[in-house]
Amino acid sequence: LSAAERISEQAIVVEGDGASTPTRRLEAEAIASTSQGGVVGRIWKGLFTSGDVHGEVRLPREGEYRLRVRTFAQLAGDEPAKVVLLADGGPAFEADVTGTEKDPQVVETLVRLRGGTRVVGAAFPNDFYDPKAKDAKRRDRNLFVDWIEVEGPLDAPPPPPESHRRIFAPDPGGTDLALRASKILGPLASRAWRRPVERDELRRLVWLVTEAAEDGAELEEGVRIALQAILVSPHFLFHVVLPKAPDDPQAEFALDPYALAERLSYFLWSSLPDAKLTAAAADGSILSDAASHVRRMLADPRAGALVDGFAQQWLTLRRLPTASPDTDRFPAFTDRLREDMLRETEMFFEAVMTEDRSVLDFVDGRFTFLNERLAKHYGIPGVAGERFRRVALDGEQRAGIFTQASVLTVTSYPTRTSPVRRGKWLLEQVLGASVPPPPPGAGDLPDHPDDRKAATLRQRMERHLKDPGCAACHRTLDPLGFGLEAYDAVGAWRTRDGAFPLDTSGTLPDGRSFSTPAELRAIVRADPGFVRCFAEKLLTYALGRGLTEADAPAVARIVSGASEGGWRFSRFVEGVVDSVPFRKGRGEEASR
Repeated sequence: LSAAERISEQAIVVEGDGASTPTRRLEAEAIASTSQGGVVGRIWKGLFTSGDVHGEVRLPREGEYRLRVRTFAQLAGDEPAKVVLLADGGPAFEADVTGTEKDPQVVETLVRLRGGTRVVGAAFPNDFYDPKAKDAKRRDRNLFVDWIEVEGPLDAPPPPPESHRRIFAPDPGGTDLALRASKILGPLASRAWRRPVERDELRRLVWLVTEAAEDGAELEEGVRIALQAILVSPHFLFHVVLPKAPDDPQAEFALDPYALAERLSYFLWSSLPDAKLTAAAADGSILSDAASHVRRMLADPRAGALVDGFAQQWLTLRRLPTASPDTDRFPAFTDRLREDMLRETEMFFEAVMTEDRSVLDFVDGRFTFLNERLAKHYGIPGVAGERFRRVALDGEQRAGIFTQASVLTVTSYPTRTSPVRRGKWLLEQVLGASVPPPPPGAGDLPDHPDDRKAATLRQRMERHLKDPGCAACHRTLDPLGFGLEAYDAVGAWRTRDGAFPLDTSGTLPDGRSFSTPAELRAIVRADPGFVRCFAEKLLTYALGRGLTEADAPAVARIVSGASEGGWRFSRFVEGVVDSVPFRKGRGEEASR
């Protein structure tokens, strides 16, 4: 509700907002203090030590305001008491205080403040106390505050924002307030709720305007109140899908055109439908021609939301901002390098999407995006400057997403790599296999310096295989993770683990084997589990729910259609949008 109030105040200008210069006064008994002292003589707030008094005022808009404090001081020492006027927590003006209790003074200054709730106050910076001073009346310097005032805004109000002009553009004029409100609120609510507003819903919104008018409010103020109601409505805050047969939770039902347009828009753009998508919902063509909208929307810059949303979820990159590699062990790692890591993966994913490349490029694409810092981290020459640019990859060290430092960092520990984490990531995020939780009492492998000197991490981890309770999972997890041991905990290439040469070979439970990361990538590329996993992850993201056995046929059809299209990114998206789970709902889904 607080957000809706702030948004409506910024979106709609009410006649009189800031046109007058009201004064907001904070009396002594209503202001907080960080200084020792209290209310003195009923009207004065005493500051007996250095500190401040402060309070909140609500301002209609950004502008110029006059900040005032009524104050007096008890004098002591060799300088007068000082007062510092505070605006938004910072000093705005400093003055000597020479006023007395019988003749207090008002200190004021002009400040520029933003609209909304602001904190203003007065500070006492130069407390003084000398109990041995000869004049008993000049032993203690104290400051007293009667009130703090904020007057304004004093400058002319800015012109109405574009939002105000758009909201009130449908105003037909005339004197019928309800009709005017209806013409304004109908399009506004329909836009916000992603569907035509119903007659009874519109009637209730118009009632808010007419009720406000009875209390003396103008049309703009009433619409502002109605806009707040629109923004706190569940129809705005949630994706609401109403079942056709509410008494039968198992009954399937097709989404109506508006719900389908909304689901498509939030899938690809993470935002509400645009005018073209809304028009296609209005005439029903979205039901038969969703594919053309998919192609149009993927070509739109707003499809970058798939990078921020789907790519980061799929690749678990949301853990990267909190990753904390040990900079003593990995001195090349900095916050700037962390940002570069994420940028590389985002740009790589975006290239596969916007160029409509095969999703197999996620496994072994022979290009990436680098700046000088990240290229140096990878040992790739010929890249200079901060600007990221497309770089063709030679050799076998780098290709696809799981040789990128972002993924390799989030699948490591702060002090070392983790074949278990990396193997688990490959199984769950790339191959779509489920990994059972570790048995009770299972702990991390100890990482003592003496152990690192005695054996490689691989040799130490192979001890797990001697425990039958550990071996079942580690025989599946560890080989995949060992295939990525050529990359350290921050994704730099290496050939040794401490003093020992690396062994990146592995044999999977089904007998497939590899010796290098490049051979591991070839195995993953040829595994049908990858494209199935990608389809599952994309469908999960599009639906906003986990998949069930009932969704398996839809996943199979998505994969089949993408196969015929050369595994191009758009074919997966089209398959998702054309799938039964995307276009239909069940009672138990609708009731969530």
